[in-house]
Amino acid sequence: MAQRLPWILAALGIASCSLEPEPLLPPLPPGQPLAYVSSGLGNADDIFVLSADAASDANVTRFASYDSWPAWSPDGTKMAFESNRDDPMFTEIYVLAVDSGYLTRLTGDTGFADAQPAWSPLGNRIAFVSDRDSAGFDIYLMNTDGGSVKRLTTDSANSTQPTWSPDGTKLAFATDRDAPAGEIYVMDTAGANLVNLTNNSASDLTPAWSPSGTEIAFMSDRDSSAFGVFVMSSTGANVRRVSPDFPPCGVPSWSPDGARLAFECDADIYVVNADGTGLARITRTGNTQRSETQPRWKPVP
Repeated sequence: MAQRLPWILAALGIASCSLEPEPLLPPLPPGQPLAYVSSGLGNADDIFVLSADAASDANVTRFASYDSWPAWSPDGTKMAFESNRDDPMFTEIYVLAVDSGYLTRLTGDTGFADAQPAWSPLGNRIAFVSDRDSAGFDIYLMNTDGGSVKRLTTDSANSTQPTWSPDGTKLAFATDRDAPAGEIYVMDTAGANLVNLTNNSASDLTPAWSPSGTEIAFMSDRDSSAFGVFVMSSTGANVRRVSPDFPPCGVPSWSPDGARLAFECDADIYVVNADGTGLARITRTGNTQRSETQPRWKPVP
């Protein structure tokens, strides 16, 4: 099993699968291509891409390993992701040319985990998480060929799950620097001007910046014992819940037009309008021998 980020990824275990098989149901059209992670096929995690009309639901990684945390390039031709395919104990970051299947390994830190890539809006840099320089996890930047690595966070806390502002000037991320449960911070791309956006005792994780730049979606257990998906302004104000109260839901992703959110819920992918209306289940695996998580909208058709 690949080394996974401790408290933060442990909080993402919101999907539940039983042991009894049942027939797979066809997915529903998401209206825009959508990547997601499917767990349980051959005891591996693979990345799939569901087409806009649901006519195709393709496994794009197809490897007997842990492939997770997909991140589209801005033009939709490539996908960065984390995998333990070259080291069963630690993840590295790879880039896949989606149409050709050509794979490039970007990191190679033996004995350390590199994970959770996030492609910059300009397409020239990738933010990621690593424990290469300290006992905790920090946010780093690198070029899309793996070069010019720069460490942004340098304290003893865990800082993970980076997401870019649409103008490419800021990163939001989750951290335990103020509370073990996790808070969402924002900083500039030099690692300066840090601001705590959530600042409460709940677990606030997996930020996702809206295409307009005015809002950030995230998962939290702030108003119940189960995680849900919330949206706040990019200043941390005006928090609203957009997922149902139960079952637990999380790991949101904005549609390219900002009109909808996709998220994982009860081992499937759901889509909802940004105001919380129009909830629809997109994947329909029955939540038994497979679970679908970590949806990522393709930024272009």
